[in-house]
Amino acid sequence: MGPRLDLEFYASPFYYISREEEFIFWIKVKLHNQDPITLDIAGSVLDPLAIFAEGRIQLFETDTGYPAPLQNIPSRYSNQEQPLTIDPQRGSFLICWSTTPERGDREKYLFNAFQPAPNTRYTLRYQSHGLTKWYPGTPEAPDLEAPVDPLTVSIQGPETFNFLTQISLPGKPPLTTCLSTSQPICALSGDPPFTISILWTLTSLQSITALRTVDRGRPLDIEIRDLQRNSRRIGLQSTYIGGDESPPEETELIHLTPGRPFRQSYTLSTETRAGGLRSSDMRGLATGFRYSTNMRKVRWRWRFDDEIDEWTRNDEGKLRAMLLEKPAVEFQPEGRVEFEVE
Repeated sequence: MGPRLDLEFYASPFYYISREEEFIFWIKVKLHNQDPITLDIAGSVLDPLAIFAEGRIQLFETDTGYPAPLQNIPSRYSNQEQPLTIDPQRGSFLICWSTTPERGDREKYLFNAFQPAPNTRYTLRYQSHGLTKWYPGTPEAPDLEAPVDPLTVSIQGPETFNFLTQISLPGKPPLTTCLSTSQPICALSGDPPFTISILWTLTSLQSITALRTVDRGRPLDIEIRDLQRNSRRIGLQSTYIGGDESPPEETELIHLTPGRPFRQSYTLSTETRAGGLRSSDMRGLATGFRYSTNMRKVRWRWRFDDEIDEWTRNDEGKLRAMLLEKPAVEFQPEGRVEFEVE
């Protein structure tokens, strides 16, 4: 029985024409065989100069089926040689194409711009592999006399990938904020409870999914300022205890849909926190003084739901991992409410 070659494909779910973010397409190759083999990859799916030109991978507009011409030019960061020797002891490896091959330390081929139309869905689809010729051993020590059994090529995972084009990376998410308090007066005793709420409302007709950076110990992106003392910030201390180290980043997954605002609330506590190492939320507040609660700058990693493939959207772990790879957008939401203390 001859060797088996597993091929697995992946493509980014979105393509930014500005190239602010990398679009990547890769093939993972894994050999199931006891010894190394050498493949003649000319004209095959593993040939960087032929993969698109020979139609091994097709690129076309998803809705119309119209082919999208794509020239594949090896970049100076790539030195794939023919024939290709695969050693099973080294495990699987990737052959990558990228719109920005100069980024990172991995050798990549240039996925050359094909003048995509913005806000258009395209499809990359596997057609055939074209791998037929192989022999045992390496080019330095080929075993040309050995009997050669047929090579089995198995495709692992999806064979079709859709991606959406956009002109540039998203900026501030399309939403508004409304900040409110449960009453205009905050009692230092905590009775009645004093609750601060944020209402996030989407202004877009498209749903979004966001990964919000959470400051540990501050469940809401708010701050309290003393209006009598030059708007000095007080209270709502972080509960992180870690010396000079920066606190580890915590995140919250948020899904916003048109017509369905998302509410977050926090009630000020009269109790000390972090095992007594942090004071209560009421620290710094004084009877008869006026204060304001304001929105703090926030950091979100977000995407329109249409930009996220269904396979990722339905798996929270994959969804979080995908968003964590994206640049965080920092912005200042609107919101300010004044209150008195008694």
